[in-house]
Amino acid sequence: MTLDARLTTAATARKSAIDILAQFVDTVNNSLVRDIPQFRDPNEAGKFLRLSPALASTQTPEQLAETQRVIDELVQRERERQQHIREIGREFPGVLFRTSLIYRVALFDAFFTDIQLCVLTHKPELLKNEDRKLNYTEIVDAILQNRLIEIMAERTAQSISRQSMSEQLTKIANRLKAGLRLTPQDEEKLTELIARRNLFTHANGCVDDEYKKLVPNTTSMRGDQLEVTYQYWNDGHQLLRAVCNQLLQAIFASHCPGIAVANV
Repeated sequence: MTLDARLTTAATARKSAIDILAQFVDTVNNSLVRDIPQFRDPNEAGKFLRLSPALASTQTPEQLAETQRVIDELVQRERERQQHIREIGREFPGVLFRTSLIYRVALFDAFFTDIQLCVLTHKPELLKNEDRKLNYTEIVDAILQNRLIEIMAERTAQSISRQSMSEQLTKIANRLKAGLRLTPQDEEKLTELIARRNLFTHANGCVDDEYKKLVPNTTSMRGDQLEVTYQYWNDGHQLLRAVCNQLLQAIFASHCPGIAVANV
């Protein structure tokens, strides 16, 4: 398979998952936030349960009191039901956006790995690196599995993925011989996005020293609880898509000139 075909296949697979996630977030967000139902006042509903004057005149005081007790109980249950639905509408989007952000960044990370493996296994000369070594056992095992190049590519991609976002961008551009360049503003936003994802993954969204180190301009204090709004989610989603497409454009320009660029 040609390199452009492999890149297109990888991009198409990730694009499908990304689009489904985005549609899910939009659909649930609209249901819980934008389209919260307008409830009838429970007291108004209670009026329909009250006895007519003619029927009430046939009831004893005890019966009237029991009827009113039942009406009050039903009104209170309806009030509690409405409040519960409103609380769900307020609380669930927070959970929705946090978990969706974690998954969205995971798809971004996986895409970066996919693309590196596509290029490095197709152009193994890009794997040359005097700093990385395989011992005899690893080499023999890889040859027996007929996966020497694949294992070298995987090791290289894994090594890069452990770096900061800024370092990853630089190393990927250098390793793949691709002119990937983000604006300082986009790189800063991307770094903060990844750092916030890490907080929700490891620290329940509470600012820690690592976050403050990665995002030095933050006004948040250590221990502050960060959130993810719909606007933050959507801006982050679009930024991640743009960065992936910039990577694809840079690789196609370097290794597949003249061929239509795939996108996610």
